[in-house]
Amino acid sequence: MAKTVVITGSTRGIGLGLAREFLKLGCNVIVCGRSQVGVNKAVENLTQEAGGANLLGVRCDVSSLEQVQALWDAGAKRFGRIHIWINNAGTTTNPLPFGQLGKDEIDATISTKLFGSLYSAHVAINGMLKQGGGDIYFTEGMGGKGEIQVGVSMLGTGNAAVVYFVKALRKEYPDGKVRFHTLRPGINVTEHFLHGVEYLDEARWERSKRVINILGDKPETTTPWLAEKILNNNKKEGHIAWLTPMKIMTRFMFASFNKRDLFAGYARPQITKQ
Repeated sequence: MAKTVVITGSTRGIGLGLAREFLKLGCNVIVCGRSQVGVNKAVENLTQEAGGANLLGVRCDVSSLEQVQALWDAGAKRFGRIHIWINNAGTTTNPLPFGQLGKDEIDATISTKLFGSLYSAHVAINGMLKQGGGDIYFTEGMGGKGEIQVGVSMLGTGNAAVVYFVKALRKEYPDGKVRFHTLRPGINVTEHFLHGVEYLDEARWERSKRVINILGDKPETTTPWLAEKILNNNKKEGHIAWLTPMKIMTRFMFASFNKRDLFAGYARPQITKQ
């Protein structure tokens, strides 16, 4: 029987890439995003690339518990059992010190990452317990392992909180009927990845590009591997990481031979010195 996968924040980037790969692997896929226009575009593109018979698009703001519940209900109505729920939705602030951030940026980043994960888990846990089980994935990133980076305090705070939350859920639901996993997809360069880059001065932007060209990838590189790993995961408490310590070390060792330009094809951002 085909597995059904819900992916939040799947109208672009990693989420869209995962949706594409799961469809190719024969899964039923529910994609969602805050904008109906974005959802429609994602469904259209995925239908052209991977077929739409097993695809459902739902508009959902994950910072609303009611909308997350409606997302589950729509997926369950269409496909029956939901086997995998992936909490991928997220946004970030401009890369500025915390005191320079606007309230809207703070609220959007924390509500999407943290409350989105909380509400999604709440809905998925209850739905999966009723159906007999399932797997919930939480995407983590910078800050999840205690990393500190200037200009991403809110994103890091959200990731750190989610890592704690996953550990708490594992303690509260130890029987393994619902299993909780973490997903670390690495550095994926997309148009959204360039959000706020105009706030970086020239020197910081050039340093960032050098590191990202060593460690980064495009979603079309990472998502086929990630989707396969998720479908084949049979652990009670899985952790799927694309950019492992060994891979990081190897990439830096061979950095002098690296000729990749992950930013090719993107409009060069306007850099303003602070």
